[in-house]
Parts: sequence; structure tokens; C-alpha cells
Amino acid sequence: KWANEPAYAAIAAAGAGDTARAASLAHQALRLHPAWPEGHVFCARAALDGNQPQLALQHIAQCLARSPNLWNARALQVAALAAPAS
Repeated sequence: KWANEPAYAAIAAAGAGDTARAASLAHQALRLHPAWPEGHVFCARAALDGNQPQLALQHIAQCLARSPNLWNARALQVAALAAPAS
């Protein structure tokens, strides 16, 4: 049922350690499911990996607006705030 769903594929890519693919698929999934907070987590992780902490913070803010207690978003928030400005 979920095999062709980009959110499912994003979770699978993240589980396999493919941050860039997870983010790409999460962007697709967020167009279909804009209230999916974990999609923003995947996008934030890729932004941090790409040395874009401000973009990461934008995704984190959208995630935390929907799920303020999501621990991995909070951890990414700390990492983004501690990252050197690009």
C-alpha cells in the first residue's frame, strides 16, 4: 500500500543513511502531506549536511510548530544554532 508513497520512501532512505535522498523524497511528500513534521526533520538534516544552518532552522521551525516535543528536531535545532554561519 505505501510502496509508492514518497513519505515511506523518505523514511526508508533515512534508515539507510541516505540523507540527500531522504530530503528529496521528503520535499515531494511535504507537497502531498504538508502537516508531516518528520519530513521537515529529513530536510533539516540535509540542510545541515550541506552547511546551510539557516535553511535547517526554517525546516525545524515548521516541524516544531506541529510537534513541539519531537526530540530529533530539538537535537537538530541545537546543532543548527551551534553551526558556524555560512
